[in-house]
Amino acid sequence: MSEDCRKIILFGAGKIGRQALDFYGADQVAYFCDNNPALAGSEVSEKKVIDFAALEKLWKDYRVVLAVGVTASIPIVQQLRAHGIAFSFFRDEEAEGKTGNKEIFSHIYAENLWGGGHNGTLAVDRMMRKSLARI
Repeated sequence: MSEDCRKIILFGAGKIGRQALDFYGADQVAYFCDNNPALAGSEVSEKKVIDFAALEKLWKDYRVVLAVGVTASIPIVQQLRAHGIAFSFFRDEEAEGKTGNKEIFSHIYAENLWGGGHNGTLAVDRMMRKSLARI
């Protein structure tokens, strides 16, 4: 299997998105995408922030990587899937160790979860309840 050499669009211009930028390297990331209209057209860590409409036009030429916390990921995953946009999660066991961020998904679990239909929905519900109970 060959490695995907396309540049990355990080979906999420917040803390986890910036950690993903550090992890992948600025030379590998082309843009941030964010649903916050106040960020569209601005720059975060010297990378332009695009809105979802721009992502819809560009995504086939890039790797879209979701780099947000668990709570924010649920509607974004639904949004991306509804528009047929292929994506992956910011995931590496190394990333958690490098950034120290405990909000980053257990990504192997998350990828299985999102493909899981009804069982996936139940797993998200259980996971969200556990996360919210800690707050």
